[in-house]
Amino acid sequence: MVAEGKDRESKTPLAESLRLDPTYIEPLSLLATLDTQWGRVGRAVDRVQRQMKTIEPSGAHYFLLGQLYTASKRLDQAETALLKTVELQPDLNAAYAQLTTMFVASNRAGEALESLQRTLKHDPKNVSIMMLKGMVQQVSNQVGAARDTYETLLGVRPRFAPAANNLAYLYQEEEGMLERAFELAEIARTEAPDNPDIADTLGWIIYKRGNYERALELIKEAAAARPGSGEILYHLGLAHYRQREFQESAEAFHKAIELDPDSSLAEEANAILLELK
Repeated sequence: MVAEGKDRESKTPLAESLRLDPTYIEPLSLLATLDTQWGRVGRAVDRVQRQMKTIEPSGAHYFLLGQLYTASKRLDQAETALLKTVELQPDLNAAYAQLTTMFVASNRAGEALESLQRTLKHDPKNVSIMMLKGMVQQVSNQVGAARDTYETLLGVRPRFAPAANNLAYLYQEEEGMLERAFELAEIARTEAPDNPDIADTLGWIIYKRGNYERALELIKEAAAARPGSGEILYHLGLAHYRQREFQESAEAFHKAIELDPDSSLAEEANAILLELK
């Protein structure tokens, strides 16, 4: 029966797509997702590892493997795979975010920063290491240090979208820096037009500049791709409110509060909801 099952699987369209193009990440990712949904994470890991041995793996392959290791609680291996991801694909925001979450959740932010700094002493223009350092600093509330790290990175690669986006977000919170934030967010958007986090950053900055119609377009785009982000939903609720789309505003706020009740925007959202009753 097992052999029969494997033979049946080998004839599926996904498996056939992978056979025709062994480097194609999409069918491999979907097959791994199906395994995971059926509680077979170990099988998913084995599948991806076997496929990677037959090709020269890309950053996307290592990212998929890192996600599977994380799901199976093999965190040391997940960290190794994710570090390889950003080495091969330095513009993959999600890999930086996952690594940063791992460092902070395990109380290793300080240790991670020391390790990253040692690497930069030997390789001071390593963009992926600088980006990870900036994100760990940012999440650890070392805002000034993060800003300096992103500025240094952009001195090496001026149009590096992840750093431009993060620096734009930091600057939009500083008095007198909104226009610089807008410039950086536009660079990030040009370089990575399909990234929803960048769409949200640019949309929020445009909201602060008073162009609510354009802001709403961008933030709606971001929310469609990131429905589980409380922060984006707060932005969406405020943008709808400014456009007098009150029902949509209330719906976004209710979801945002459910996801992130401690947000700095929660008080403003609750005040608007009371007004809309």
